[in-house]
Amino acid sequence: MARPLSEITEDLKMQIATRGGASISALARCFKINDINGDGKLSFEEFELVLGRAGLFLKRQELTMLFRYIDKDKSGCLDYKEFIEGLSGPVSGRRKAVALLAFNKFDKTGDGVVDIKDLRNTYDASRHPKVLSGQLTEEQVYKKFLSAFEGDNGTKGDGKVTKAEFLDYMADLSANFPYSDDRFVQMVCKAWRIKEDIAKVLGVDPTVIEALKDEIREKVRQRTTGSHYERNTLAHTFRKFDIDDSGKVIFVEFRKALATLGIQPSEHLARALFNDFDASGNGAVTYEEFSNALYKRERPELSKSMLTTIGTSKKKPAVIFVIGGPGTGKGTQCAKVVEDYGYSHLSTGDLLRAERKRGGSKYGKMINDIIKEGKLVPSDITVSLLKNAVEKIAKEDKSFLFLVDGFPRSIENLEAWEQIIGDKFTVATTMFFTCDEKIMVERLLKRAKTSGRSDDNAETIKKRLKTYRDSTLPVLKTLRAVCSFYEIDCAHSIEKVYEKVSKIVGGVRKVYA
Repeated sequence: MARPLSEITEDLKMQIATRGGASISALARCFKINDINGDGKLSFEEFELVLGRAGLFLKRQELTMLFRYIDKDKSGCLDYKEFIEGLSGPVSGRRKAVALLAFNKFDKTGDGVVDIKDLRNTYDASRHPKVLSGQLTEEQVYKKFLSAFEGDNGTKGDGKVTKAEFLDYMADLSANFPYSDDRFVQMVCKAWRIKEDIAKVLGVDPTVIEALKDEIREKVRQRTTGSHYERNTLAHTFRKFDIDDSGKVIFVEFRKALATLGIQPSEHLARALFNDFDASGNGAVTYEEFSNALYKRERPELSKSMLTTIGTSKKKPAVIFVIGGPGTGKGTQCAKVVEDYGYSHLSTGDLLRAERKRGGSKYGKMINDIIKEGKLVPSDITVSLLKNAVEKIAKEDKSFLFLVDGFPRSIENLEAWEQIIGDKFTVATTMFFTCDEKIMVERLLKRAKTSGRSDDNAETIKKRLKTYRDSTLPVLKTLRAVCSFYEIDCAHSIEKVYEKVSKIVGGVRKVYA
């Protein structure tokens, strides 16, 4: 008995999610590669070929049902939009709501179209690293930003983005987070600097939020001898639960702080209250946000004096993600940046190799076995090692500029970064090193003669390149959406590649040093 179409679709989405590398973004690239006659459409045979090459399999009868369902115009072929929407579905519900918030932030005229004039009113391109380094003008930055969202796969080129085009882009991006609305929403809010109305999402009456604020103010008043000291009570309460001394309080810490004041709302209400305090929408409440939420409107003098007592957040480390296939020369370029610009260089590969050699490491053997297979180490281990290394250097050497080499290598890596690190560090930009795989292999085999590394052999190199294609390439679209992004052709000489690298790191240094 044939399975219903809904079950077939969910089966395929599950395969996509569990394979990691076979994301919608990767399948979109396969669409272009396997469009044999170049007409921008896939026949049933080409559709079957795309899924098969991505390691996604269904019975032929089920594949036929799926193809007919996706083929909305019943033409017997799938165009790019049908292909992507059929596998990922249009962005809807909570995801659509936050996507529209992002669009409306730029659509200042409210006409449903974003153009360069709208961007000028919302985005200061003068601080873009490529503008600071002289590589681009502000006008070019605006045009490049708009081109990422235009038309089906960004080909329209009229310098304007409609709401429909923006939602198409978000649907493609949303597919990289198939089973987590929270992850997608957090990414969009952070990238576009918007705030989701959690109280509305959770169905909480705003008057309930205000009543909780009144209760907090009253509890603070009861614990002090006069208004002059209320700021000290608040400072003491939040400092006590600022566990990592970051100057910010996450949701778990926020609830503990409320409990200290004798206030214990349900998790449902606590989340709505937390979102009200979190004005930046980045998932962490600063002392300034807390002060403003309680006192800025009613007692601005107390809010101001409270901030004087508490202080502001500490300087955060700024990192540049350095991504590229094995043998693209990332390490060589990073070494030159360290020497010329004073960055600290952290290679995820080096950190993992050091961890597996460290005596008493509970992860050593597991890391060793995974690296030999050319696979990726679990994301929480990689991110925790990075976090510890950055914090140690920042504390001991007072160095706040970092090159994070070989990260992120997958969507899972990026999600672990958001979960474990969040906004404790600033992601300044991404440098993506790229060249033909033939060049990568030649360089790795040459390095193998002197490196002594267990993963520098023909068999492991082949596995590493496959892992790179399957897991790392899909993350690039997400990175392009959440931070500035530079693609660097590393097939040239070391010196020529470094000319471009030095402009990028120099621009970042001007902003964050």
